[in-house]
Amino acid sequence: MTTIIPSYIQGSWFTPETDAGARLVRDAATGEPIARVSSAGLDLAGALHYARTVGQASLGQLTFHERALLLKQMAQALTARKSELYELSSRTGATKNDSMVDIDGGIGVLFTYSSKGRREMPNTTVYLDG
Repeated sequence: MTTIIPSYIQGSWFTPETDAGARLVRDAATGEPIARVSSAGLDLAGALHYARTVGQASLGQLTFHERALLLKQMAQALTARKSELYELSSRTGATKNDSMVDIDGGIGVLFTYSSKGRREMPNTTVYLDG
């Protein structure tokens, strides 16, 4: 049986203790089982609270340029794993052109916002509008 994909939530990895309600994800072309997914036991209210407190507090300490550099690092990390992403995308039934729009397009958006953030925003934590 395939394993349940863990979720990174509230600062740590979480895997449901039970298989109840887990959904099987299959290769779109072959029908071969790829993995299982489940949100059973996830504390979604706790995740929202964590994002609004811990996440916001840590992000709020960064300047706009530091945030932009994090976007660039994320884009670089995804670029380094692009072949894996194309392989996974093909298993969903997507064509190479479909995948290019999603994968390269998404990575390009991260690079663009990173560049705009460093070029158009001040290197501070507060932006006064107007």
